[in-house]
Amino acid sequence: MEKIDYQINGNSTIAQSLRELRRHAPMAFQKLLFMEWFWLAVGIGNYGATDGRSLFLNPHGLKKIESTTNPVGYLAFLLIHEALHAMLNHALRLLKLQDRQLANVAADYVINAIIARINKAVEKAHGYIPFPFIDGILYDEKISHRNEGKGKGY
Repeated sequence: MEKIDYQINGNSTIAQSLRELRRHAPMAFQKLLFMEWFWLAVGIGNYGATDGRSLFLNPHGLKKIESTTNPVGYLAFLLIHEALHAMLNHALRLLKLQDRQLANVAADYVINAIIARINKAVEKAHGYIPFPFIDGILYDEKISHRNEGKGKGY
């Protein structure tokens, strides 16, 4: 694994994406600053993963993000998504479950619903979406927002 050395004040996509988090998700931004970052091309999915202490970015996924129309936004989405996994302690909490893959799918739905709420608030206040969803993410507005965050919603 190669460590990622980024400069928050630089012009790279990583730096610009981090500044977007600093503006609209400061706690996620702070979490990312305290994590070690590594390049890892296998075993983490298409884009990235976290164990709660380290952030692992797939260089092939980043290259794919760089070729989109909004690389800063899509990378900002990936970063806030992984930061929320770390903040919610999913690596340790899901480890105890029998079907960790299914648990991670459920966690992704929860995290992406949180990001959707942040996006709606920023869009209302500033007129744009800071963390646009990457194609194929797990999100269903019908189930993610049906109880407005007031419990299990059965």
